[in-house]
Amino acid sequence: MFLSDILQPLVSRLKGSCLIHALPPEILLDLIFPLLSLCDLLHLRATKDSFTSLMILSPGGEWPKKFHLPLPLIHPPFQHTPARDYHLERALIRAFTLERNWKIGPSLLPGGKYLIASMADINDCRYYLAVFDVDETPKHRNNLFMHYQGEQRIVVFYVRRGFPTGALYSQDPSTMSYDASDLEHPLSYDCVCTSVALGSLEYLSDPNKDNTLPSFREYAKSLPRPFQWSSTVSFGEIRPERPFLCQYLGAPYAAVCHKNRVVFMNFDTRRTTHIICPDMGPNMRILALKILPAQAHVLVVRADSNGDQT
Repeated sequence: MFLSDILQPLVSRLKGSCLIHALPPEILLDLIFPLLSLCDLLHLRATKDSFTSLMILSPGGEWPKKFHLPLPLIHPPFQHTPARDYHLERALIRAFTLERNWKIGPSLLPGGKYLIASMADINDCRYYLAVFDVDETPKHRNNLFMHYQGEQRIVVFYVRRGFPTGALYSQDPSTMSYDASDLEHPLSYDCVCTSVALGSLEYLSDPNKDNTLPSFREYAKSLPRPFQWSSTVSFGEIRPERPFLCQYLGAPYAAVCHKNRVVFMNFDTRRTTHIICPDMGPNMRILALKILPAQAHVLVVRADSNGDQT
């Protein structure tokens, strides 16, 4: 038998196709993939489905080898649900995105009015600068992963405003600045807590499930509404600020500030607690709030009208 007799079937197999598709999995896993960056692997995976299975499902898959990348804060599936292969892939993609955005990240100019970002198209072929006009920052909202109502959930706590008793006027509250004052018709303020079950989100976002099947759609319809109302606290015409979420001794808590007062709410017992800071002048306001569970303390940072922190 001549060498040509051995090579001829391989040559016929390779004819008219990309050469890398004909390489055996051992060559790809041991000699090719380790030399490629994460970005190259993602582009290669997009060319053929078999590469996706090889990278994720094989015992010597490539994703675990790439864990030298710094991982950003990830959501709870690794801690609260069985980790799956696509979770590793998603975490690594986020790590790569974090590293890339750190190098060409956005810059918010002083005053918070304009955002300058260096951006790229989906194929990383064209790069350009973009200037965003930032009208309002959603600072009166707080989100947190939290164990609540017997399961892991995404809890959202925000300030809502409107006219009392649902009265309708010519003014639209959504068009006003949050600091608007001297209004013809005063606004009323509520603090609203709502949440989303992570179990439902994980099921609906599972790439291994076929979302075109009738069984999938029926199950999705049977799930509760995405946002489940948890609690509402009315403040009347008092305007709360800086909503904050935390867990203390296993119980979910929320807090808001008003002048020198901090109001805490326990979602389980529905009880509220007030902390009144010492009076240090008429122009003092709370800049930041942080609950320190390990020390059982509340850290409050305040400033006077000149911005001097105390």
